[in-house]
Amino acid sequence: MPIDLSEREWPEKVPGLGMSLLHEGYVTEGQMVAMSLGFPGMCLPIPADEAYVTALAVDERRVIYGGTGGRRAHLFAAMTHGLTGAVVDICVLEEEARVSSVLVAQDGRVFATTAPGAPRPAPPKPGTHPDGEGAIYVHEPVKLPYDLVHEWHFFKSPAEKLCTPLPGEGIACAVPAVDGSGNEAIIGIGECSGSLFTCTIESGHTEVHGPVDEKGLFSRVIARGPDGAVYGTGALGRLWRFDPLLDGMQDTGVAIPSVAGRAVRNQADSFAADRHRRILYGGGTADGVLFAYDVDGRSVRCLGKPTCYRGIKGLAVTNDGRLFGISGRQGDIGHLFCYDPDEHELRDLGMIASVIQERVYGYEFACSVTGRDGQVYFGERDRGGHLWMYWPAVRRAAAAE
Repeated sequence: MPIDLSEREWPEKVPGLGMSLLHEGYVTEGQMVAMSLGFPGMCLPIPADEAYVTALAVDERRVIYGGTGGRRAHLFAAMTHGLTGAVVDICVLEEEARVSSVLVAQDGRVFATTAPGAPRPAPPKPGTHPDGEGAIYVHEPVKLPYDLVHEWHFFKSPAEKLCTPLPGEGIACAVPAVDGSGNEAIIGIGECSGSLFTCTIESGHTEVHGPVDEKGLFSRVIARGPDGAVYGTGALGRLWRFDPLLDGMQDTGVAIPSVAGRAVRNQADSFAADRHRRILYGGGTADGVLFAYDVDGRSVRCLGKPTCYRGIKGLAVTNDGRLFGISGRQGDIGHLFCYDPDEHELRDLGMIASVIQERVYGYEFACSVTGRDGQVYFGERDRGGHLWMYWPAVRRAAAAE
C-alpha cells in the first residue's frame, strides 16, 4: 500500500544553499589532478585490471616510481616536470600479484617488493592469504628523455629478482634502512606470519628476525621513523620499535588511540614521518583516528578523527610541515584532510575529484609520496587507477604586529 505523504510538512528550501553546499563538498583548497597510467597518444596505458596503484616512491631527480596490482603487477615511472608529463610502464613483475612497496636506493636503483593476490581494501582475516610468495626485485633507474615533444624514446626492460626473503608468503610492506653493519638494506614484514626481515641490497643476504607479535595480530604497514628505527603495531594497537643497528625489538609502551573498547580491532593503517619535528604520524584501522608519536619522548597524542570514516590512507608530510591524508575505505569516496601542527588544526578538505582535462572521482587510495617541490602524489587503488597530484594551497603570511 502506498504511503500517503500529502499531509507531510516539507522543509522550506533556502534559495542558493544547495549550490553552495555542492561546491564546498569537494576539495576546497589547492588543486587535484588525476593522471592516467600511460602516455596519451603515444604509449599503451597499463590495463584497467592491472592498474590498482599500491605503492609510490620518489628519487632525487623528481621521478615518481610506482607499483600496481591486479591480474599482473607492474612497475611504472612518472615524470611531471619540464617537457615531460607522462606515466610510463617500465615492466611487469609478476602475474596475479601486487607491488607492496617501492624504494629508491642511494645510487638510483629501484627496488620493489611483491605479494601474491590482487589488492584488498583491508587486511585479510587469518588463514585467508592467497597462496604464493613475494620477492624483492631491482630495476635500473629510468633514463630521462631529452623532452617529450620532438624526440623521445622509452625502452622496457625486465627487473631482476634479488631474493625471496620469506619463502611461502608475500611481503606486506618494506622500508629503506641499514643492516647491523651499516650497509644499505631493506626491512620488510611478512603478510602471513608477521616476521620481520632485513635484506642487504648489494648481496641479497637476508636475515629473519621473527614475528613482531606472538598473537599474530600486527599491522600490514611499517615505517621508518625520524630516528632511523622501524615502527609498526601489534596486538591491541601496541606500537613496537625495531632498531636495525642494535638488532633489537622493543615495545614502546604505548598504544595507538581508538574508541574505547575497540583496541582489539586497531592496527596502524598508514604512517608518515616528520623528520624536522621528529614526529611519526599514523592512522588506526578501527576508527580512523589520527595520532602523532613523539620518537624522543616516546609518547603518543590523539589528533582526532578527520571524518566519520574508519580508514586513513596516503599520509604525507609536505615541505612546510603540514600533514595531508585521505580518509575512507572500500565503497567510500575519499576525503582529503589536512593537519596543521603549527595551528593544531585538523580539517576535512572535502571529497576528491579532478576536473582538469577529464572528470575523475577518487574513491579508494593506498599510498602517497611528497615531491621535492611540496606537491603530494596519491596512488589510487581502484580499477583503472590514476596517479593523483595535489598542490596544497600556499599558507597566508601572518600579519605584521
